[in-house]
Amino acid sequence: MTDTLLIIIYSLIAILLLVLIIFIIRLFSTLSKLNQTLDDVNSKIEKLNGLFNIIGNTTDYISVIGDKFIDKITGLVDNLFTKKKKEGEIEDE
Repeated sequence: MTDTLLIIIYSLIAILLLVLIIFIIRLFSTLSKLNQTLDDVNSKIEKLNGLFNIIGNTTDYISVIGDKFIDKITGLVDNLFTKKKKEGEIEDE
């Protein structure tokens, strides 16, 4: 009885070991495919980095132009009010 039980246990251990080996081999092939997919995605992202740099530089340039435009308008409005204030001070004297 113990001999048959040992044979059954050893057979089940051998089957489990075989299943684990097959599982590990499939896991390696899946990881290889995943690695290829990640490499493809990474290369496509690197191609888009140039486009993102162009967009970033363009928005920075537009922001600088907008800031200069707003500074000019603010300066003109400020000059108008300071001239009126100076004219009002001259009339008071």
